Amino acid sequence: LSWCQKIQPSVVLTDLNLPGISGIELVSLLQKKEPNIPCVVLTAYGSTESAVEAMKVGAVNYVMKPWNNEELLLVVQRALGVQEIIRENVRLKNQIKHFGYLVGHSGAMLQIYELIRRVANSKISCMILGESGTGKEMVARSIHAAGPRKEAPFVGINCGAIPETLVESELFGHKKGAFTGAISDNMGYLQAASGGTIFLDEIDALPLGTQVKLLRVLQEQKVSPVGAHQEINVNLRVLCASNTDLEGRVKDGSFREDLYYRLNVVEITLPPLRERGEDIEVLAKYFLKQFSNDYGKSIVGIAPQAMKLLRLWNYPGNVRELKNIMERAVALWPISSSQMIYRTH
Repeated sequence: LSWCQKIQPSVVLTDLNLPGISGIELVSLLQKKEPNIPCVVLTAYGSTESAVEAMKVGAVNYVMKPWNNEELLLVVQRALGVQEIIRENVRLKNQIKHFGYLVGHSGAMLQIYELIRRVANSKISCMILGESGTGKEMVARSIHAAGPRKEAPFVGINCGAIPETLVESELFGHKKGAFTGAISDNMGYLQAASGGTIFLDEIDALPLGTQVKLLRVLQEQKVSPVGAHQEINVNLRVLCASNTDLEGRVKDGSFREDLYYRLNVVEITLPPLRERGEDIEVLAKYFLKQFSNDYGKSIVGIAPQAMKLLRLWNYPGNVRELKNIMERAVALWPISSSQMIYRTH
């Protein structure tokens, strides 16, 4: 295969019947030595089983003999498209920037990564702001994973999802018999996260009374379960997030000013995806690989015309919306997404 390594062809078109070696063996060797070079095999009518076998070892497509020139040209063009996608994936893999649970290489994301590095090793409270779907929890998880508490629990909760009547019990815990239905002791999320990090998403949803108790936890590192007569020591790092105007909530009296400044020692603001368009391709291919593995599909990349459409969209749902788009495309492939993504074999 020295000839192949020397000239680096864009595509290899081979018959299945060759002197001295079978086409299947050739494709298999090529894929081991030069996996970025796509192979198309030619096979006689009635030998589809051999063609399928060739695709199993790495051929991207096959053409029946006698072939139609237009069909052959189309198959080769498709193989060239696959090869270009493979090369682009290699290039992006060398460029891609990851930090913890975050993906992206835009200037805005590099600034976020640097800020995370600066705060990771401290116990400082951080307020993570940004539109819904921008990845605020991923920032919190990245801070936790980069710091000295990474082996301890990370407990993430959505304050807006807890009924107001249960929020104190869920956060601070309760003692058996503290209220109707309290049939046993419950330690609560804050105690469960002791030693590690607690992430409070939609912090603005907390009732004022609960905000007072949370402020004491931040100041004293003590938790008072509902119905308890003694406080419990905890060791917590508190990270929180909001997609609302918290300063406005402070001004209208629905969020305590002292708690706001206690939580907002360092503010990390995530930009919407529409403001970091250079990350769309990186994220789309990251999600493609993730969901291809999840769904057991061998998919190599995204068609150029589909990528163009992905770049043009403004993503009101941000990264979460792009993630859902890619999962749907992979899950439904090839029925509704055959023009969007190619498979390897």
